[in-house]
Amino acid sequence: VAPGWHWGANLSVEQATSGSRSTEKQVTLGLSHTVIDRVLQIGGEARVMYTDERGSRGDNVKEVEIGPSIQFRPLTQMHIDFAPLWGFTGDSHKMNAYVIFGWEF
Repeated sequence: VAPGWHWGANLSVEQATSGSRSTEKQVTLGLSHTVIDRVLQIGGEARVMYTDERGSRGDNVKEVEIGPSIQFRPLTQMHIDFAPLWGFTGDSHKMNAYVIFGWEF
């Protein structure tokens, strides 16, 4: 985007092959800015998901979640990410909090 800014996006489709045979379509987006080079990034994330089941195709469960994100790197190879996302639709959870501990080899 610009110096110090980072973005990412994921698109996914998941199909259950038994049971309810649900189909889940999801988009996740993230944008962050470096506050302290190689140590701290702060930004925001969004997740949009549509899920439907066999017999009710087109009657999607719609979830939209948005919230802040922070990445802290206490060591060069280690990062800790935290993103609490709040739901904005009746189908969404009130909040989903994601914590990721990563090690880069």
